[in-house]
Amino acid sequence: NLWIWLFFGAPSAFSFQVKFPMDSEECEAPRVDKEEWSWVSPNVDMKYSPKSGTGCFAIAPIKAREHLIHWTGRIVSGDAVKNLPIEDQDYLLQVDDDLFQVPIFNGHRERADYVNHSCDPNAGFGDNPALLIAMRDIEPGEEITLDYAMCDSSHKNKFFPCRCGTKNCRGYVTVEDWKSSELQKKYKDFFTPHLRRRIRLQAAVAEVAVQVCGDHSLVQPFQREPISLP
Repeated sequence: NLWIWLFFGAPSAFSFQVKFPMDSEECEAPRVDKEEWSWVSPNVDMKYSPKSGTGCFAIAPIKAREHLIHWTGRIVSGDAVKNLPIEDQDYLLQVDDDLFQVPIFNGHRERADYVNHSCDPNAGFGDNPALLIAMRDIEPGEEITLDYAMCDSSHKNKFFPCRCGTKNCRGYVTVEDWKSSELQKKYKDFFTPHLRRRIRLQAAVAEVAVQVCGDHSLVQPFQREPISLP
């Protein structure tokens, strides 16, 4: 789960618990603040799923390229992220090489924060690093997911296990996954702008290395180093 974005003012500080049905029993969801600064499409809402836990789901048909969520919060540097409360350090979005959008207030939580990762996502980014859009048509009941490789290249967690359960699940997610030529072809323009810029630079450097030095090593497919999961 992640996120939040740009400072606009001070909301009233109170929160509430949401209860979701789970196997005919009520299940208490994570706390969310009643005052929301992020925009969530009326076709999307936070729900509980026995499969993925708390997430954002389509509650009406969604068309490809439709806007889903626009996060709002503070923009801070990577060094400033280290000074955030530990519980807030997982609720951030990388918006540039060393810039992150973090909760507008420490401890602030919104529905938009509960977008889960998937190795086969249905949502990604466009020209705005804080705007989530649909990659394809999405049916009611489908969970809204994104691949963290689309935006994350410098997070405090070097890797974490992935249990998305899709056929192409990578097993774990790392901050270097964006370098994968397979993912670059798969997601194309759905990366955040700062990663699209790095991908273009990566390709340009590789081309120069081949033309000037005859060095083909930079155009070899990216291989992740094996990681032993706990």
